[in-house]
Amino acid sequence: MELTFGEQVKILLKRRKMTIKDLADMITEATGKKMSRQNLTQQLGRDNFQEQDMRMIAEILGCSMQVVLVSEELGTTQSAVYEERGYAQAGAASVKAVPSPVRKKPKKPILGEVDPKTGEEYKSNTVRTHPVLRGYVQVYDSSEHKWIDLIEEQFLKFQEEKHAMMGKEYEAPVYID
Repeated sequence: MELTFGEQVKILLKRRKMTIKDLADMITEATGKKMSRQNLTQQLGRDNFQEQDMRMIAEILGCSMQVVLVSEELGTTQSAVYEERGYAQAGAASVKAVPSPVRKKPKKPILGEVDPKTGEEYKSNTVRTHPVLRGYVQVYDSSEHKWIDLIEEQFLKFQEEKHAMMGKEYEAPVYID
């Protein structure tokens, strides 16, 4: 999983023991335009930045910025990385292209039943009513690649206990029919 620009900025601020207000003040100083802490917090949360603003923030934080272009038109994936070093070098930005191969992630083989909505194997938290046995449900086990029969009452009791133990981390089962 890749981090968004806003997430990266927040991590950099934390590592440098800086606040969002510190960065907002530095932006105000660099641009001459007032940047409030609230506005910057909202932009970081929405990850709502124009490229020129991202480059300016990267420069203020003393970082280089990369833009990656990826083409998959011909079935082979190549990328070109353009590295921006900031405005500090002789008053202008230097840009260079560095080709590098990008490999597609191989698709995980589907060994069990396929969810027609996603085209992928059902996830382990998928539940359906049992097609034959009354009072039973079937829960998909993606490690075994099959449906497991459970008594519905016991399954629901287990889910309540699991929710109580896990709190916010609990993921409710996905019911299908």
